[in-house]
This record gives sequence, structure tokens and C-alpha cells, in this order.
Amino acid sequence: AAHPDRNMLILAGPGSGKTRTVVHRCAYLLRVERVPAAAILVLCFNRNACLTLRRRLRDLVGPDARGVTVQTYHGLAMRLVGASYTGRNNGSRAERPDFDEMLVQATRLLKGEIDMPGMEPDELRDRLLAGYRHILVDEYQDIDERQYDLVSAIAGRTLQDQDSKLSILAVGDDDQNIYTFRGTNVEFIRKFADDYKAKPYYLVENYRSSGNIISASNTVIAQNHDRMKIEHPIQINRARQNDPPGGVWTAADPLAHGRVQVLTVADLPHQSAAVISELQRLRGLYSELEWYDCAILGRTAEDLAPVRALCEHQGIPVIWNADRDKLPPLPRVREIATYLDALAEHRSELQRPEALLEMSGTHEARGSSETRWAALLRELLIELAEETGNAEQPVQAAMEFLYESLHDQKREPATGKGVFMATVHSAKGMEFPHVFLLGGWKGGANRAKQEEERRAYYVGMTRAKENLCLFERQDSQEAFTRPLQSTAVLRRQAAPVAGIPEQVIRRRYALLTLADYFLDWAGRKPPSHTAHAKLSKLKTGDPLKLRAAGEMIEVVADGAQVGLLSKAGAEAWRTRLDSIEEAEVFAMVRRQASDSDAPEHAAKLQSQAWEIPIAE
Repeated sequence: AAHPDRNMLILAGPGSGKTRTVVHRCAYLLRVERVPAAAILVLCFNRNACLTLRRRLRDLVGPDARGVTVQTYHGLAMRLVGASYTGRNNGSRAERPDFDEMLVQATRLLKGEIDMPGMEPDELRDRLLAGYRHILVDEYQDIDERQYDLVSAIAGRTLQDQDSKLSILAVGDDDQNIYTFRGTNVEFIRKFADDYKAKPYYLVENYRSSGNIISASNTVIAQNHDRMKIEHPIQINRARQNDPPGGVWTAADPLAHGRVQVLTVADLPHQSAAVISELQRLRGLYSELEWYDCAILGRTAEDLAPVRALCEHQGIPVIWNADRDKLPPLPRVREIATYLDALAEHRSELQRPEALLEMSGTHEARGSSETRWAALLRELLIELAEETGNAEQPVQAAMEFLYESLHDQKREPATGKGVFMATVHSAKGMEFPHVFLLGGWKGGANRAKQEEERRAYYVGMTRAKENLCLFERQDSQEAFTRPLQSTAVLRRQAAPVAGIPEQVIRRRYALLTLADYFLDWAGRKPPSHTAHAKLSKLKTGDPLKLRAAGEMIEVVADGAQVGLLSKAGAEAWRTRLDSIEEAEVFAMVRRQASDSDAPEHAAKLQSQAWEIPIAE
């Protein structure tokens, strides 16, 4: 409720209500200050955050929320430069546009560094910003230099004319900056107050985790010295201050009594078995515990692999989220591409999202026969219906929504009914009743790297609401669990587990990418060739085999060749063929003759379109 023109930095700890703060600031501007909705711009990091924020704002202020712009950085940049997703998805090369370059171009436009005939820089800026007066930025600690420059250009940070500047509110937590490998820089949030003459506020009441989890997490992050909230430790919210520090599990768990557990294990196999044992122990204490209430988080996908193998061996369903960066171009996946083609024929029409859902046929295909891609399409169309109130809209707009959503899937968590398994970096922003954080955290080579690794570990810990179980591997020099010695923590040796199948523990999972394939194999055969008929009958989940053929490796289904690995793919897999237990179709991906950018390759094609069976 601060003055609408005041710049503010909200330093908000985990579980303190960062999104709620942004939503309520919007509501205050709309309802109290009577700011027009079209004057408010909110920037989020991914599509899911945008949808959540729009939904919560709509629930809070109803129709007043219409007209508030809630965008991702890339979505806003495309809007500013006049680009669209649908206009960039005619070929696989165009499915991955250079969004970083778009951020740069949008920034240059706003700063008047690109000449527009007949328009002065100030006039261009005003037209591009379309009357925005307030900008609210979520997760400010995660911005990179291009995003920092874009926000600066929108807010008018360097402008001399005060009337041309926008008021800005940023919400973030320097303790949760963990994406430096993507170019993010914690220094941007540290200098925000100076950049914008902003007053800092602190949100330190945690509404998510038990008192014991908060205490243990504080102990870990307190080992970092370069922090903005040193004088403001996270605490349990006031309404729960008289609750037992272990929450309901203080009485429900006769062993841990709601304390954070630190389990000592010998190595990766012992850790995997101990995770399964603890999962089953919790479920024995509470028969209604659902697998999707549990998350197993690790530093790397390699750390997670043996746990996944043992879960599946024991019949525990899992949702594997560790290979999201290897997803194929989703607009080209058969089920999705076919539907987008159908939509394109109706792009000039007005339709309700529920009608589009019926057009997809996915509402009739739910159940065991539904592929993961049909399920994804159905979920997106349901989101579109919720987002728009099922209002009639141009089909072109629905296509734009789908393309943007599909592009963002690599940054979105997978969903389902199993135990969620992911690296800490891909689980940020999520929460689960029960979290198991695997060992193997050795810290960094210098203080900066050590503190960054500790921040990632802290993010993993603070995903937990009710139970948190940490693992110390004796074969790895654990860097972050040693300070955990308080009454909030139970340290114990994990019981030895006999009879762990070595073949299962050694099992690893691999998702092939387009780079592993000779992409034009089927394209060099005429449409009448039997390979195209066999490919058309393949579907997600069908078994595949990799078969040596001289120096190359063929992809085989029912004894017939349906694909060929590239030279690089063959080199990577030649010595591992005998170790493949099973392979299956992960996705059928469409390729077109127009995708070939080399004339000498295009000249050899005999088909205009064909499919590639991506194997897992």
C-alpha cells in the first residue's frame, strides 16, 4: 500500500508469498489508486508463473484484472518487436528463434537506438510502451544482463525526464539465485536499490515449511557471507508460531517426530535403497500419502538415475523431470503438429477453447491409451479455457498461446501421479509435502562457487512443507550438512539393505535428441517406400531396437528399419549397444524438406515430409 510512484524492492524468503505480494500490489493499484489496468505491466520468468499470477489476480479483483499485461520476458520482447510464435514455426530451424537477440532488439527500440522513419525516439518509446506507468518484476534475482537491460529500458532508469519513468517494484531473494550457468547475476538485485532509488522491504514469514525445516534451512544458508538478509532470518508465520516445530508429524512419526532427518549412507546404491525405504516408511505411517506428494531432488540427473531405476523396479511410479532440456521441438511432435495443422485451417474463425478441445479429440482419449503428447495438448487447452473464461476468441490467438506454451515446456515441470524426480535447479518455485534431497554436494572451488552451490542446496531444502530428509554419502565429501546439529535435526545411519540388484542400480536412462539422428534418412525415400508406412504406424511407447550396420546404427521396429543414427550418434552408442536393456518411442517428430538448409542435401530428398522416431 505504498505510494503508487514509489520504487520498491521486496526481499522475500522461501514460502513467504512472493506471488501474493505482486498480486496484491496490482490489486491495490487497481482498486485503491484507480490505476487503469492497461497501465500495469508484470514480468514473470515462465508461462506457468504468468498463468498463476493472472489466475490469482482474477480471483482477487475479478473483471478489473482484464487489461493488466502479464508477460514473460521473451513474450514481451516479441510483442515489442512485432514478432509472433506462429510466424516463426514454419520450419524446425525457426522453432527456436533467437530470443536473446529479440531482448536486445526490444531494448534498442525502447532506447531509440534503432531509427524508425517519421518517428522520434521518445514518440517510439511511448507508442511501444502503450501507456504503461507501473512495472512489477517477479523473481528479480534470476535476471540476466539482457533482461536487466530490458527492464531498465522499460522503467526509463537512465532517463532525465522524471515523467517518462515508470514506477517499479521488484520481488526476489538473493539466497535463491542459482542460475549463473544461464547468465543470471545476483549483483543485479544487489544494486536494485541504488539503480532505482528504491526502498527495501523484507518478507521473512514462511507460510510453507514446518518450524524444523525453517530452522535447518536457516542454519545452512547462514554459512554464506555475501547475503542481503543477514539481519532478517526466515521465521515461521505468526499463525503457526505455537504449533509443534515438526507440525503434525511431531506426533504422527514415532521415529523422526517431524525433525529434519540427515541419513548417512555408504554410497549411491545404499542411498537409492535408503530413499525407497524412507518413502515406504512414510507411506506406512500415513496410508493416504500420495506418491505425487513426494519429491526426490538431486544435484545432477546422474545422481537421480539409480533412485529412478530402483523406484521403477519396486513398482513406485515416477515423474522424471531431469531431461527437460532434451525435449524435441514440441510443435513438430506428431500429435501436436497434426492438431496445429487443423487449427491453421480455422485461423480466421472465432472459437471457444472448449470447442477447440473437442476438435483435438483429446477429451475422448483420456486414460491409459492417451499418449503423453495428447495429454499435454489437453492440459494446455484446458488452461486456455480457464485463462479466458472459455470466451470466444480468434483461433489465431489460441495458436499463439499454444506455441508460446510449447516453447516454454523446457522450463516447466513435468506433471503426473508419480514421485517427482528432478534436479534442484528444475524444481525451483515448486513445493511438496515430503522432500528427499540426495547427497553428493561437494561445494565449489572458490568462495563464490561454494556459496552458489549452497544456495542451490538451500533451494532444495526449502521445497519441503512437512518432511525433509537429507542424505550424507560416506563416499562423497558432503559440504553443507555438517552444521546441522540442532534439536531440529535427527541424525541417523541408514539401515543396510541386502539384495539390491546390481543390474538395476547400474541402470541409466538416455533420451536421444535430433542431433543423434541422420535426419534425412526417410526423406531420401519416396512417399511410396515401406519405411513411411512403418513410421506412420509407430506410436509413443512402442518398442525400438538399435542395430549395428557396419559403421552405422539403424533404428529398428518389428525387425524393420525405421531410422538411422547420425555419425555422432553412432559414435556415442556403438560400444554401448549390448548394454541397452530396452528402448521405446518417446516421440514421433515431423521433419520437412524445407528444413534442410544445404542445397546439396535438399537435392537428395524425395519426400516433402517424414517422421523421426525419437528413442528413450
